Amino acid sequence: MINRKMIEFKKFSQSEQSIVDFILKNPDCILHSNAKDLASMTFTSSPTIIRFCQKLGYIGYPEFRYEYIQEYFENKPQVLTEISANSSLSDVLQLLPLRYEWVAKNTADRIVKMDFAYIVHAFRQADYIDFYATGINFGIAQAACVRFSNLGYHAQVQLGINKHYILSNTNEDRRNILSFLISHTGENEAVLEVARYLKSQNMRMVHIGRNDNELHRLSDFHILWDNDRYDKSFDNLSYPISLMFILDLLYLELANINKYNDPNAPSLL
Repeated sequence: MINRKMIEFKKFSQSEQSIVDFILKNPDCILHSNAKDLASMTFTSSPTIIRFCQKLGYIGYPEFRYEYIQEYFENKPQVLTEISANSSLSDVLQLLPLRYEWVAKNTADRIVKMDFAYIVHAFRQADYIDFYATGINFGIAQAACVRFSNLGYHAQVQLGINKHYILSNTNEDRRNILSFLISHTGENEAVLEVARYLKSQNMRMVHIGRNDNELHRLSDFHILWDNDRYDKSFDNLSYPISLMFILDLLYLELANINKYNDPNAPSLL
């Protein structure tokens, strides 16, 4: 644990030790502070904060802060449930950014980088990108498609299967369509119906959702989307944030025009 590291480490300078003492006395100070803020509160400097973090084994303050927040929440899970009908506006303003950060970090930790790189490569090679989603997922995917379109990709969202659209393409052309199926449970029957039909037409699919279900088994690629690290009472808030993070990550990777233009990269078509 970070607190134990700070207490047991014996080679801090006097300024660095003052940082340790301040954090131990004010355990929530890291939650809302960047390196400059912490330096101001401890009467040190930003370089001193960085050296302090490096002595604990971190590249810098951001990495130290992420791990500190994660341990803080694990040791005090009640903090995550303090937003309620009785919470004041000040409480919500304090806790909501922490929840956003927590959900984003949880989602980032689940990304399998090699798998994600292959999905981005397949996206770049495809002639058409289709997203299939329902409910709030439809709106989130629709907003993402606008951004993908701004990058020059032909991306669209559909509620259900359009057989005329599929059959109007030759078998070879269908391999140039990449379909994303969004269902975090993998049990959405409307999305499952689409997946079964696309599979019968030998089309490539990416499932965004949980593992170990029919939708996962039908798909060629998979992006894990789940939330077992935070309480179920915030599912309606956490899942949309997590999905937006995944789609934003996809957008940012696609926006890097050089990364996936390697002529030696394997073809996924």
